[in-house]
Amino acid sequence: MINYDMPGNIEMYTHHIGRTGSAGKRGVATTFLTLHDSDVFYDLKQILIQSNSPVPPELARHEALKFKPGTIPNRPPRRNETVFAP
Repeated sequence: MINYDMPGNIEMYTHHIGRTGSAGKRGVATTFLTLHDSDVFYDLKQILIQSNSPVPPELARHEALKFKPGTIPNRPPRRNETVFAP
């Protein structure tokens, strides 16, 4: 199975690739990702690890994998980071 567009959430991704190995058969799923898909990178990596599938190096190194979306802890601004006040 080839997914040319990553579904917007990990549940839909799981549903799509679940058809790859239906009826107890094995299959291969390939999904193309862009930077616009970064909201699902963290969950995608977790699913790949749980299923003993390889995590592509480009995905494994991506900044979006450090924290699950919506859970980034408050942190002080980094040096040279612009902070906008309302």
